[in-house]
Parts: sequence; C-alpha cells; structure tokens
Amino acid sequence: MESLKKAIKEAVEKTGIDEALKQESAVFLWKDIVGEVVAGVTETTGVEKGVLTVKTSSPTWRQ
Repeated sequence: MESLKKAIKEAVEKTGIDEALKQESAVFLWKDIVGEVVAGVTETTGVEKGVLTVKTSSPTWRQ
C-alpha cells in the first residue's frame, strides 16, 4: 500500500496539481479554519492566482 501512496504523491507533484489541491483545501476547510461564527456570515467563492475570495452580505464583515 505504501508504494501506491508514493506513486500518487509523485504523480500529483509531477503534474503540478499539488498547489491547486492545497488552495482548494482552504475552500473545503473554511469552517474549520475560521470557526462557525465567521463561516456563518461568509462564503468562499474560490481561489484564483493564489488568492482566496470570500464574500459576505454584511458590511461590517467586509472590512
């Protein structure tokens, strides 16, 4: 099983998708990263060029 894990890791690194996976994990883990209060008033909309975009309908949270 270790060789499969190693092969997948190497394939991910060779294709360059490892960085994309890291960035998308921020979107997926948003609630765990910021907590329920912040996650409750915000929404991640994606990652572009390494920047996580977050939207909210509250003017207070936009600052």
